[in-house]
Amino acid sequence: MTARTRETRSLICLVAIVAIGFGLRVINIDNQPLWGDEALTFMIAQWPLATLFVTPNDPTPGLYYALHKLLIGPESGVVAARSISLVSGTAIIIAVYGWAKSSRIPALPAAALTALCFALVDYSQEARAYSLLVLFVSLSGWAFVRWSERRNTIALVCFGACLLLAFYTHFVAVFWIVPMIVSAFLVTRRQKGERRKLEWMLW
Repeated sequence: MTARTRETRSLICLVAIVAIGFGLRVINIDNQPLWGDEALTFMIAQWPLATLFVTPNDPTPGLYYALHKLLIGPESGVVAARSISLVSGTAIIIAVYGWAKSSRIPALPAAALTALCFALVDYSQEARAYSLLVLFVSLSGWAFVRWSERRNTIALVCFGACLLLAFYTHFVAVFWIVPMIVSAFLVTRRQKGERRKLEWMLW
């Protein structure tokens, strides 16, 4: 079997896994009415964008609410309200696949486990920020591996951008951000040029 054939089969399998993951996330997404925190999302999303990012009105930062404000109308139904999480939750499957493949671990099983993960399915059916947060965390991990192996500046910028977006999605991201920054400095401890790029990206 040629490398191209293997790649084609892997792609077909990934598409099937993503389709299954999407199906699990979309089925019964409107089975339950909006609960308290989801209703709070609708309320906070009506505030001005500047208020969402500058004024501490909620423990969760403003990125998810801003997206909800821009993409979801105040009169939207249950499915529309949860659509950001649905799309994010499905995209996590692809991000984990890429992350695993870059890390040289079995990528298809990792994608399959992500697609079937009950907690991630649950997050994908809520009008809350958790699914978006996991997506940014996964993308930052993928970018970190790409950068640490190839010292690619674009990957480094993506790494920093995803960490920042994760922070503005939910403050709990700090428990991921701090170890990742420490790891990045450890990776570049003997490479002054890369260390300067890392410092530039962070500051």
